[in-house]
This record gives sequence, structure tokens and C-alpha cells, in this order.
Amino acid sequence: MPETSTQHTEFRLAKGWAIATYIISPALIALFLWLLIEPFVSGDGTYAENSKYHWWLAIAYVAGILLFVYALADCRKSKAVLTDEKLFTQSLFSYRELYLDEIKGFRRIENYILVEPLDATKKKLQISTYYGRVNDLVYWLSDYYPDLDVQELEDEYQTILEDENLGRDVDEREEKLARARKSAKYLNWAGGLAIAWAWFYPEPYQFAMLACITIPIVGMLASRMSDGLIRFNDNNNSAYPNVVWATLMPTLGLMIRAMVDFDIYDYTNVWIASGVIALAGLAVLMLGNPVFRYKTLTDYLTILLLAIVMFVYGFGSSVFMNCYYDTSEPETYSTTITDKRKSTGKTTTYYLELAPQQGYYKIEEVSVSKEMYQEFESGDQVTVYVHEGWLDIPWYYVSE
Repeated sequence: MPETSTQHTEFRLAKGWAIATYIISPALIALFLWLLIEPFVSGDGTYAENSKYHWWLAIAYVAGILLFVYALADCRKSKAVLTDEKLFTQSLFSYRELYLDEIKGFRRIENYILVEPLDATKKKLQISTYYGRVNDLVYWLSDYYPDLDVQELEDEYQTILEDENLGRDVDEREEKLARARKSAKYLNWAGGLAIAWAWFYPEPYQFAMLACITIPIVGMLASRMSDGLIRFNDNNNSAYPNVVWATLMPTLGLMIRAMVDFDIYDYTNVWIASGVIALAGLAVLMLGNPVFRYKTLTDYLTILLLAIVMFVYGFGSSVFMNCYYDTSEPETYSTTITDKRKSTGKTTTYYLELAPQQGYYKIEEVSVSKEMYQEFESGDQVTVYVHEGWLDIPWYYVSE
């Protein structure tokens, strides 16, 4: 966009999105309004607690009405405007502006363009990519201001090439960066394949689980041995390779299999083992590692998220090792199935409810396979097997 055309250029919601909003929002407002008043119109009752119409439904309907009234009003009001002096955004409840000499640069993130100020105390402008002709604005910004993501990527790359700890000269540092990127790529692919293996077809079971245990450890060691090149921040706009997926995906695979495959009687020692594993992993990973700088809020949030991931890793790995490698003689209890149920969501879990048993352990409910769930009915006799656990974590299962 040429500079002379910026006297007053407005960017509003693209015509297609605006038409959809003007058609869909009134229809949904009318639907929620009808659902709100229907109990009184039909004479079926009110929103009293003893009615089939509960008060929380009324709240949900009112919230839906307000949401789509807001969508209509904001569609009409929301815009970004570029003039000779400033760029400003306006919505139903906000107005922000930056004079052209106050703009530092811009970034493109999912669904938005962020225009950042030179003064960190001023607020950023957030412009929707659903605005019509928004590419014209991006072209204009590109002509006069830097793309901050590209600039930061180049700055990081130059920092790597100037780091004498990574090699004697630029060629050696570039070669080391290339090796780190290749290693991180292979590890992340391995992490994705490991969770697919563990979730969809965990056979041989032991090797699928050991793969999920091993790959995050290899990822952490790769980070420690990379002199700060391989990191844990999932930032695609970074010159530094990362092993986020190599750490996160197998950890999720471990957690899912631990929760689906084993029933724990007492979780006390699980939490202890998970905490110990998490602390040990964080100590090995962080102490003396230049990746962790402890300077910004992002640094501390990365550490917090990594601690959570390590705790989940400790949970999955400790439950698996405790149960799979347990060789203790089980205590057995005969009991009767009193009921059965299933929990549905993204996956379906099947449960048998059991009558009280004699002895130390009292098992009220056990998760079972779909086949076992279909095989047994209320009143059938089953045997509960309770093991001490390899890590002293009692666990159990049922059989005929």
C-alpha cells in the first residue's frame, strides 16, 4: 500500500464472515430465547429445582443470548484504521492506538497480527486476520517496519554463530547447529511414534512402554550435551531446535497406559515416586544447563511446565514398573458383581462394581476390558487379585 493512500483506510470483518454473523447470530439468539421461555409457554413447569428445567439451563440460555448479541454488536463496531499519523483498533469495549513513530514492528500469529510499540508500557494492537483486505495492511507494515519474528530468528542465529563455546569458527558452529537440528528432529519423530505405538497397538507391550520411558531421557541427555542448543520451548520461530515432542508425547503415552491398564489401590507411594522422579529429572536437566536462564516470566513458566511434564512422566513410569515387574504373590478375594457402568468421552472406560470383601483390602470398583464388561453381569462371581507392587504400590485386577 503506498504511503499516500494511508490518509484513512479502514479494515473491517470480511464480507463473508460479516454476512455469516448477521445471519447466524439472530437465529441463535431466537433459539436461546425460545428455550428460555419455553417452560412457561408450554406450561410444563418452571426452572425450580424439582423441575426437569434446572436453573443452570436458564443461565446457559441467557449467556448464549448475551454472547451472540455481543457478536452482532462487535461485528458492526470492530475495525482497524490506518491514517497518516496513527494506526488504531476499535471494538465494542476497547480503543487502542499507536502513532506511526511509536511502532516497533509486527508479528503474525494464528488469526491475528500483533503490532508492538517501542514503549513497552503501551499496549499492543491486535488485528484480526478475518478482516477484509488485511493483507494490504501486512504489506504496508512490511514496507515500513520489521517482522519481529524474522528479526528475532536472525538475531538468535547470529548469537549461535558468535558463541565460541559451540566451536572454533563459524563453520564448526554451523555444523554443530545442523547436527543438533537433525537430532532433535529424529527424537521428536520418535516421540510421536512412541505415543502412537503405546496407544493404538502396544505390542509387544513391554517394549512399547520402555520406548515411552527411554525417549524422554534421551531427549534430556541430548539437551544437556548440546551446550544449550537443544531446548524445551515449543517455539517454531526459533533458531534453536527443541525436543518438546520427544519429551511430551511419550510421557502422555505412559500416563494413558498407566491409567487404562492398571488399577491402583493406594496412590500414596505413586505420588512419592512421581515426585522423586520429577525432582531427579529436573536436577539432571537444569543444574548447570545454559538453556535455563531464570530471567524472564517465560523462563519460569517453561520450568513450571517442564516440572509438570516430569511429574506426569514419573506417574506413568512408576505405575508401569510397579505393576508390570511385580512378582509378589497376590491376595485373593471372592466377591459378587453388584452393578456395572461405562464412562464415555473421547474414550470409553468400563467398570464393574463389587460387593464388599472380607480382609484388609476393600475393592469397590474395578476397570475392565470391553470384552470382560460384556461377559459379566450383575450377580456373577469374580475373584479379586491384589498385589503388593514392585515399588510397594498395591494394585489389583479381577478375573473369573
